[in-house]
Amino acid sequence: MYCLRRLRKYLQRHHLIMFYSAIRNPIEYAAPADHGCRAKLLDRIQAKCHKIICGKKCACARFPPLEYRSRIVTRKLLKGIMEDQGHPLHSIVPVLLPSGRLSIPFCRTTRRLKTFIMTASSLFNEEHLR
Repeated sequence: MYCLRRLRKYLQRHHLIMFYSAIRNPIEYAAPADHGCRAKLLDRIQAKCHKIICGKKCACARFPPLEYRSRIVTRKLLKGIMEDQGHPLHSIVPVLLPSGRLSIPFCRTTRRLKTFIMTASSLFNEEHLR
């Protein structure tokens, strides 16, 4: 954030390009791996960086929360893994039941429950309920 403050006067023309390339895209890229664990913290950091780059009165500061965006990206990634039989993770995706939901196996530890496949499978099942 210190560097952003120092560069603010040089960023006035291309402030949105800088924001998306330096702040938003790296956060979005790692979102499926985080599973929303630090979403509120990252949202606050993103808002502060946006305020530094674009200024306090910028109209483009209304972003959906990272947790919401993370859920969408995670579901898309899981669907891609399920459809691509050559994907390295395809073999560990839970079985698709006739009801259209995924059969999530019992997990003894929360460590396994918080893995990408288990979290994404739960999100897939939540989407199916709607």
